[in-house]
Amino acid sequence: MTSVNPEDKNENREIRQGPVFERVSNPEDAKRYKHGPPKAPKPEGQPSVGPVNQELLTPEPNIVGEPVKAEVDRIPVPPTPAPKMEVPALDGLNKQVLHETKEELREVAKEVAAKRYQKAETVDTLEAALMNPSIKGVKWGIIGAGQAGSRLAEQFFKFNYPACIINTAKQDMTLVEIPEENKFFMDYALGGAGKDMSIGDRAIVEYQDEVYELMRKTFGSDVETIVICIGGGGGTGSGAVINLVKMVARFGLPVVVLYTLPQGSEGAITKANAIRALDKIARLTTEDMVNALIIVDNSKIEQIYPSVSAGQFWKVANFDIVNTLNMFNTLCRCDTNYDSLDPMDFVRIFSTGNCTIYGKIEVPIEVDEDGRVDMYEDELASQVLNGLQGGLLAEGFDLQETVAGGIIITGREDILDQIPAVNINYMYHELNNLIGDANIYRGLYRDTSPRNVLTVYTILSGLGLPTQRVETLLREAQQAMDSIENKAADKSKMVVDGKPNATSGEQRIYEDMKQRGTAFGRLTQKRGKRRTRG
Repeated sequence: MTSVNPEDKNENREIRQGPVFERVSNPEDAKRYKHGPPKAPKPEGQPSVGPVNQELLTPEPNIVGEPVKAEVDRIPVPPTPAPKMEVPALDGLNKQVLHETKEELREVAKEVAAKRYQKAETVDTLEAALMNPSIKGVKWGIIGAGQAGSRLAEQFFKFNYPACIINTAKQDMTLVEIPEENKFFMDYALGGAGKDMSIGDRAIVEYQDEVYELMRKTFGSDVETIVICIGGGGGTGSGAVINLVKMVARFGLPVVVLYTLPQGSEGAITKANAIRALDKIARLTTEDMVNALIIVDNSKIEQIYPSVSAGQFWKVANFDIVNTLNMFNTLCRCDTNYDSLDPMDFVRIFSTGNCTIYGKIEVPIEVDEDGRVDMYEDELASQVLNGLQGGLLAEGFDLQETVAGGIIITGREDILDQIPAVNINYMYHELNNLIGDANIYRGLYRDTSPRNVLTVYTILSGLGLPTQRVETLLREAQQAMDSIENKAADKSKMVVDGKPNATSGEQRIYEDMKQRGTAFGRLTQKRGKRRTRG
């Protein structure tokens, strides 16, 4: 519908309204771009639409400006109206009905939103938000199987996610800091699976009703996604994971598997079990029974924290694994004065399928004595790209396979307010070049860190299996298994030939001790026993 402002001094200007924007153009421009041609004559005998006085719909103009060819058929056929992007004008009654319908829909939407998402409490710091169960983009329910999976579930529980654990080794559950009613001991075999995956498989089948009831009581009705935590290489977790996935599917919720690969120093059986279980989970992913397979490589975490003591390594590793995921799931529900990565963006990343990896890096920011940030335009991009591979918690992936991803940057407000937008946008551009064309969702949030740093959190999904890492594990496992088989087949070490089976050095020590006046020497030379007096 065309409207003209009588107070406008330019009488030659006309205004066209469309469904999305309002276009102002000169009549000469309209002629040049073929806008607003004369209306087509009304074909005789064309049926009326709507009220009698309503104007008939006419075909859209020829966009390219070519003349419409004359009809040459013997029977004239009226032109078919082309689809239009404009909504026909409504009379007063229809407008009123539409307005009332919109108001009703708004009220229904408010009620649904109020039930689905409770209003988050106001918090002053990012640390407080991370610990607040009401500030979560997706409500996760966590179940950990085996020793490693239970420790990951414990860390989720510390961030206030509902979590439960199962295991065949009762002693491994004692020190896990979650409520006792959230633990279930699968009393099978002699206590533990002993890295025998078949024991974990049979145990979960035997106790499937009890495990399902444990999850039902722990998660309640508020959980929106179930995360299964598994440490690859053991017997309970790696053996039970397939049937556990099928059991979780009964809830009708998305299923995410958080799977850890073993360290390089692990034994042959551990590495072989890790590959076998990974292969089975990957097959379930291709069948859409697993919505996302998150892979974390403990050998990579070992490289990130080389100086952490043995007693603290697993605490640090488990915290880092869970903290980064919780950071994404929390920040997507937080307000920001900058770019926001909302919960739906986070869900889209996880719904891509296949493998998912993530990590974080810290970018130091130079701030002078007056609090001013000193940075080159390409400095942020350079540091992020150089540190991205090192910050990811898994390696061996082809990042060009990325389908969707997210990147969140956090920093102090005084730093974020000084970094030019071109610096951040250039970093996004270079990151997209690194991973290929992908759907990248991004967020920028303030934190209260006292240090002059920006923390960059990255998550990438839709990836294939880490071919390089899998091949390395297979090779190491095969070499170790061959060595074990050779040792087991060597019968010479059990042959008794009258002499000790020892090396030449040990043999010299043996002969020397025989010549000395020691208890051992007297016994070997049969000099008789000597009483020892106290």
